[in-house]
Amino acid sequence: MRKSLKERILDNIKIDPITNCWEWQLCCDPDGYAQVGYKDKTYKAGRLFYQLINGEIPRFNERGQRLCVLHKCDNRKCINTEHLFLGTNMENTTDMISKNRMHKNKGEKIGTHKLTEKQVLEIRTMYSTKLDSQYQIAKLYNISAGNVSCIVNRKIWTHI
Repeated sequence: MRKSLKERILDNIKIDPITNCWEWQLCCDPDGYAQVGYKDKTYKAGRLFYQLINGEIPRFNERGQRLCVLHKCDNRKCINTEHLFLGTNMENTTDMISKNRMHKNKGEKIGTHKLTEKQVLEIRTMYSTKLDSQYQIAKLYNISAGNVSCIVNRKIWTHI
């Protein structure tokens, strides 16, 4: 007999006796959030489990703001519905700031960076001479023209 989705999820958690977090033991997305496959789609496990226990999540709140499932425990792998609550992106950001969880790494300290600080400075110099277009620079550095635009307009890599 095939297991229900709820049983499948519960079979793949480990309960931390100290925090009471129900930690997902299978794959996570690149940001570290628990994820699960269901009906040929990938979902955040916390959001899916929250819906299984509490019912369908409204897409928007009464002010038209998109709703997210947030963690009281700040453990991205936790799917304990007692640790989860609904909130907006702004509430999530406010919660993150109040708990001092803001991303502090910049430039080369970010694990997913493609460029070095030296390359960013080269890109700005190349573009300032007007000899190369953003598209040409993008091809040269194997990045998108949009990324070049953000670099030269100092929307990213602002610390240099």
